[in-house]
Amino acid sequence: MSFRHYAKFVRRKYSIAAKKLLVYKINLIISACVLGVQIFLTILFWKVLFFNRNTLNGWTFQDSFGLIIFIYFFWIMYNIFESGTRIFFKSLRYGALDYAIIRPVPIILSAILHTIFPFYLLSNSLAFLFLLFFYFLTFHVSLLNFLSSLLFALFGSFIFLLFFFILYSLSFWFKQTTYMFFLVELKNIANKYPLTVSNKFFQFVFTFIFPLIFVVTIPAEILRGNFSFVWILYEIGMLIALALLAAFVWKKGLEHYESGMG
Repeated sequence: MSFRHYAKFVRRKYSIAAKKLLVYKINLIISACVLGVQIFLTILFWKVLFFNRNTLNGWTFQDSFGLIIFIYFFWIMYNIFESGTRIFFKSLRYGALDYAIIRPVPIILSAILHTIFPFYLLSNSLAFLFLLFFYFLTFHVSLLNFLSSLLFALFGSFIFLLFFFILYSLSFWFKQTTYMFFLVELKNIANKYPLTVSNKFFQFVFTFIFPLIFVVTIPAEILRGNFSFVWILYEIGMLIALALLAAFVWKKGLEHYESGMG
């Protein structure tokens, strides 16, 4: 299929999501108010924190600032891909895949972009752009370091999303994936600080078992000038390995799928 067809599919997804907000004016008003409060609190948080330049095991305020930027970058990717994937797989028990199979859009694309929440996407995008603009105005940073860190932040986001895609694919067999909400909560807690300041055990777990270190810590390390070819090679290798594993699990899951029509 042509790229134009895919672009039209994505545009319709956003259009439908936007119409849900516009059907009732109260939804639009409440969403706008909440968005304004989120932006205000983000600015206030950084205004207060900016005057408390403490260090954390060698991580300066500037380094921590970069870390938070990549947290918001990850949340942008998370809002685009993970939420829809989770809802899609949750609906498998009702035979919802029947509808996706007959559509002229690849099933996996339909799963990934099943539900997009433009409100959260816009909120995180604005926070990311604000912090990025503030960062470049305040600190001196190499453009090469920044572009490299952004590239590996993208790689890290895909690694983590593939990791969850594989776990959600277990819905083909187990029908329930409630336990993954605990992993999401763990991610929310661990992302708030650089994982390299934790002990060796947690560094091992968050690198080889629950690949959280790639999401914000490694991009932030690259931004602060700490290149490690071992990490970079491992990150690329894990990205390829998880992509192949995700494709395998997805294919096997489709073979195991039981239609809602019997």
